Amino acid sequence: MFVLNMFSAIYLSCAFYLFGLGSIIFYRKKDKVGFAFLLLTTSAAIWQIATYFAITASGPVPAELYTKLGYIGVSLMPATLFHFIATFIESKAYNKQIAIAYMISVFILIPLSMAGLFLKGAYHYPWGYWYKATIYHPTFIVYYSALFFYSLYVMFSAMGSAEGVKRNQMLYMLSALVISYCAAFDYLVDYGINLPPLGSIPVIICLTIIAYAIARHRLMGIRIVISKGAAYVIAILAYSVGYAILMTIVGQINFSLMMRYLINIIAILFAGFTFLPFTRYLQTVTSKAFFKDWGGFRAMMGKLAKGLSSSFSRQDISNNISSAFKDKVDDAGTRVLFLDEKSGKYVG
Repeated sequence: MFVLNMFSAIYLSCAFYLFGLGSIIFYRKKDKVGFAFLLLTTSAAIWQIATYFAITASGPVPAELYTKLGYIGVSLMPATLFHFIATFIESKAYNKQIAIAYMISVFILIPLSMAGLFLKGAYHYPWGYWYKATIYHPTFIVYYSALFFYSLYVMFSAMGSAEGVKRNQMLYMLSALVISYCAAFDYLVDYGINLPPLGSIPVIICLTIIAYAIARHRLMGIRIVISKGAAYVIAILAYSVGYAILMTIVGQINFSLMMRYLINIIAILFAGFTFLPFTRYLQTVTSKAFFKDWGGFRAMMGKLAKGLSSSFSRQDISNNISSAFKDKVDDAGTRVLFLDEKSGKYVG
């Protein structure tokens, strides 16, 4: 019997979210970058869906099986990340290294994980079962970290020759990947330290930012990225906790199996129809909370655009700009200059 709680609900929600995110990006781009990103999100989703089953397992034996299945995704993640970065920077110099990384994952890490070299048994915490590392597990962490930071180095090196949008995309990705490494705190739980297993949250923040960076030709300001990221994280947490509470209540009531399935279907449909509107609302709230001056800035730009649309002379343009900015800057020290293309000089 699977007992849902807040942590398992988060992993389950994140697994579906990541698989959907990768599928959408691949559908929109239909290129090598989109495919590499789909492989990356799928490997992360495998880890998260298996973790959900491990946490909610009925005993240590099935829990151990699910943790080993989860390491199929974990073993593939450093290889798929390296593959994605090398594909994004459009360099064929790393093709052999990509192949080697995949071979290490498929023919060494996954078989050794399934054989119990890195994981053996399962820890039982108050919130559920979890991965149990062996004395050889640090070897896996060293390899994972080495390839992760090498991938960052490859991205950082490529930034030297990148310009414009491409460079901005790389900055977004580097920031996102640094955030994702916070998920490594979950490794502490592998060694018997009872901490909340929240490693999925930095991962979804990272992959959401990367998805945005590769899907947009014109990147929004970091303000919008932060507010969107915060909105999605809060929404996922809220829906996960709500679902966990609902399932706990249902478990305490003697419902028939058919009624439990019906309640699950209704809950999923409700989440599907309300998630995006709720996320948009949260984005508005977080944007106002963290960037209080943004509303005034938007109003100012709206006023400026309206004024300029009816300006037909240099003086009209100058007056409209001064009027729009008078509350934001020192009007006494502000001048509006125009470029004279013939002389190449600015004139007032």
